[in-house]
Amino acid sequence: MAADPDEPDAAFLDQPTSASSQAARQEHSRRSRRCAIGYAASGLAACSQGIAPIEETDRSSQAEIGMTWRCREAQDGLVDVDAFIGDGYVVIRGAFGADTAAGCRAVIWDALARQGIRVDDPATWPPLVEFEGLAGGPFTAAGTSPALVGACDELIGSGRWTSPVECGGAVVVRFPSEDRANAGYHIEGSYDGPGGYWVNVHSKARGLLALLLFSDVGPDDAPTRLMRGSHLVVPQFLAPHGEAGACADAVFWRPSALCLPVAHATGKAGDIYLCHPFIVHTATWPHRGSGPRMIAQPAVHVQDGFAIDGSDPSPVARAIVAGLATAD
Repeated sequence: MAADPDEPDAAFLDQPTSASSQAARQEHSRRSRRCAIGYAASGLAACSQGIAPIEETDRSSQAEIGMTWRCREAQDGLVDVDAFIGDGYVVIRGAFGADTAAGCRAVIWDALARQGIRVDDPATWPPLVEFEGLAGGPFTAAGTSPALVGACDELIGSGRWTSPVECGGAVVVRFPSEDRANAGYHIEGSYDGPGGYWVNVHSKARGLLALLLFSDVGPDDAPTRLMRGSHLVVPQFLAPHGEAGACADAVFWRPSALCLPVAHATGKAGDIYLCHPFIVHTATWPHRGSGPRMIAQPAVHVQDGFAIDGSDPSPVARAIVAGLATAD
């Protein structure tokens, strides 16, 4: 039987599961998601024992991870900073309204129609369409929502990032299909370099990766898979490249990052995932939902990146420092 194309990588997961590895899985699932260094180390140890990735729902309830912004307002901040440092992402449920999401979908469908892709004719639907530079009031509203602005201020620092977030600049539409459609594990590049987009250990030019859901995204809709804690692995490999950095297309992060616990960016239209710039992620496939998955995945721009000498108080920088501390 053919391997499931939605599995992380069978080469890392085909070892027999022993009693000791089962015990390790149970121990791993009890790890506190608030301990960044211990969390990364436990994930790497689990991979060496052939333990399959642990799903988000195995570790905590969706209600815990996806706390609504309204609930967060009652806390000291808008986002769970400890979860961001440990996991590499946070979720803001209902960050922008249903009307705004519907307006974004309408603009996207208009752009699709100009390519001959019709909402009422699935025969015209390709596996994947990407847009750059879509514009309109709904995208501006999503990119300036108070929840998004407040969360970026908290994770990066007020005045350090460029507003608004350009939500129409990186729109991805995945239609129901068995096609892999260019999916693959990667980290995001941040700036132009020889042969493509590059990235350095200071995360020059990129403060966050934002995933804005313009449509409802369920587990069958090819949601983005996030490797939890992988952002703590990447800095170790970027550090030797210094200010110049490395091409983001090079697979310089440890293969064991693919064996860390996983989360999927599912939710309702209007939800936003804010991810550490170094998180390893991929679209999933096949898409077996009933309609297209419409999201934007723009960078939250930061001009000079982050200090990694311990002087930068931002959660993004603190996660980089924590990752460097785990280096062998």
